[in-house]
Amino acid sequence: MIMDRARAIHADLGLPPSLWGKCVLTSMYIKNWTLSMSTKGQTPFEIYYGKRPNLSHLREMDSRAFVLKQGNNPKIYNWSFECVLIGYSPNLKAYRCYHHESQRVHTSCNVCFIESQTAEPDSPCPKGCQLSTQMQEMTMMMMIHTRCLQTAQTSKTLEPQSALSP
Repeated sequence: MIMDRARAIHADLGLPPSLWGKCVLTSMYIKNWTLSMSTKGQTPFEIYYGKRPNLSHLREMDSRAFVLKQGNNPKIYNWSFECVLIGYSPNLKAYRCYHHESQRVHTSCNVCFIESQTAEPDSPCPKGCQLSTQMQEMTMMMMIHTRCLQTAQTSKTLEPQSALSP
């Protein structure tokens, strides 16, 4: 069951073989937070701690994640980089995100998500996302820029094609 989930995560996200272990860890993390028939309708977390788990931090796998760059970052550079969510940190309240360009996994709690691939968030920072004002402003600017690009692309496809006259 765990390996089947890990295989599904790995295939769905299109990750390199070197990240197979991260998929297994994510599969185990999700299993510990979900109901099971063998535990009579309780989660393993609930059995161990005696209380229901808070699932508000769980996000869609493969959702777009904007990870805040740490350290001294000049104003003219981007304050975040786009990754995809591949899992959760077992020891911290943080997310594991894979950056395709650098092929690195980043673990951070300063992450803002766009969970549906076709939609954008209603606010610059989804509920429960604790980010700095700079990160929220940057996310809002990215949303505006994306909407402008989508509007431009839509208007190009809707314009009537006129024949050129000599």
